[in-house]
Amino acid sequence: MMSNYNGLAIELSQRDGFVAACSVTGELSELEVQTQQRDTDAVMPAIHRVVDAVGIKPTDLQFVGVSIGPGSFTGLRSAVAIAKMIALTTKASIIAVESAVVAADTLGIEEPLLVVSGVKDESFWLSRVSKEGNRWQCDSGLTDV
Repeated sequence: MMSNYNGLAIELSQRDGFVAACSVTGELSELEVQTQQRDTDAVMPAIHRVVDAVGIKPTDLQFVGVSIGPGSFTGLRSAVAIAKMIALTTKASIIAVESAVVAADTLGIEEPLLVVSGVKDESFWLSRVSKEGNRWQCDSGLTDV
């Protein structure tokens, strides 16, 4: 499948994260990242590997997609900081993606869905996700039982 852009995706909202890259030639590469390691950085080397695997240079990136949660505060903060650093140094655009949209798109269901995430004690994050044309819409908020 051909892509229209050279892009990078960063998902660090859970215990294990992922990075992926795509190129205009249709190449795609994805790696799982162990985010719980405190003594070494696994994210930047993984980003280097996926970008290299699709045959592009970091300066070729046109966008950086980053999960904005809900999820682990440290993971989200790290992912957004990394995306911003890459965007500032490469002139790539940042695309913020709510995790509920990823979950809905993965299911392949286009009618409105309710996605429950970020459950803690009596509260949880509730997202209403729907697809209008080719665009996902997501209305979210913290809710309690």
